[in-house]
Amino acid sequence: MKHIRYYIMALLALPLMASCGDDDYSAPTPAGNPVMSYTAPASAVWMGDEVEVKVNCKDDGGVALSTLKANLLFSGQSVDETTIRTKEAGEYTVKLKVPYAQNVPDGKVDIQLTLQNVSTKSNTETLSFDIKRPHFNNLQFVSADGVKYDMTEKSDFVYQAVLPSSKKTFKGYFATKDGKFVFGSSTGKDISLGETGNFNFTSENMSDVVVTFTL
Repeated sequence: MKHIRYYIMALLALPLMASCGDDDYSAPTPAGNPVMSYTAPASAVWMGDEVEVKVNCKDDGGVALSTLKANLLFSGQSVDETTIRTKEAGEYTVKLKVPYAQNVPDGKVDIQLTLQNVSTKSNTETLSFDIKRPHFNNLQFVSADGVKYDMTEKSDFVYQAVLPSSKKTFKGYFATKDGKFVFGSSTGKDISLGETGNFNFTSENMSDVVVTFTL
């Protein structure tokens, strides 16, 4: 019985030791003054392209920096984000992807920047810049057999190409000549930027076929 009693006493002591350890911990006291300087993009950024902002970071209180966080906001909603480890004061480059969405008009979007030092003191600022939907003069239809057909913008964001076809069904995707913008499908129906999967097309004609693509 003596041994059992000692074991029980030892087990009861463990929560007390853990409790004492918790009492010893104290959160860091925010200190210092994280400061940023930056310049918004001088010209509009195309949807589907990348926006780049150079941010100069420092702490006026001499406290070491920790991280620079950036959020790209569409109507207050985050659509892309990145975190950069800021080991020391200096210039850091933020790169964020501006999504391409059909039927989204030209307008302004925001980048929310948050600079934090090692004491958890942070500074948050927001910059705004213009975005535009691109008009393509080098868009092509790429058929499943690799043949490329130039497309013409017939009206705003509506592109057409004429294909000589002897089949009622065919496949392909859309891409700019430089390969910067590619519109394909993973399902054969839904459009997706950056996807090279083929769309499925059906035509009643057995000769020239007009392919229309609305962005």
